[in-house]
Amino acid sequence: GKTAHLLVGTCLVSRDKTVRALAAEIWINAVGSGTIDSGLIGECLGKLQAVEFAPLKRLTDTITQHLLRVSDRHSHALEWMLTELLVQLPPTPIHHLKKLLEVYLEVLASNDTLPTEKVIGLLTGWKTGTGLQKVVGALESRKTSGAIRQRPEVFNRNLPDNIDLLAS
Repeated sequence: GKTAHLLVGTCLVSRDKTVRALAAEIWINAVGSGTIDSGLIGECLGKLQAVEFAPLKRLTDTITQHLLRVSDRHSHALEWMLTELLVQLPPTPIHHLKKLLEVYLEVLASNDTLPTEKVIGLLTGWKTGTGLQKVVGALESRKTSGAIRQRPEVFNRNLPDNIDLLAS
């Protein structure tokens, strides 16, 4: 349920590298079996990051070390997670947002997709942040860059209510 998703999200930003790696493995396996809602994990992470619960660098390091380029399915789930994370953030940039936006841009390019309208709306406020103009400009330019595939069905939030990550 939601508590298991919150646990995985919180572990992804843990101070302990082993805990972060274990959470990443749980996410990878659960995405592979279709038993996790990556959007809900992203929402939990976004709420944690909005109040700067843990350094954002921990999360971006975990993503780049463990979650990037696992498979097409995982890339789409990661995009969904990052999208839901970003829309939870405040309109003013948080610390280390640049690296997260660079990772998001890389995932969008890998998936050949566009940022959502909600994320595009936030980019305007973030553009004023120091050092964010280049990455925000790159994200905005994706919005206008021709025909890009529709998002796959992995973005459908109609997952079973009885998902329990801790059961297996």
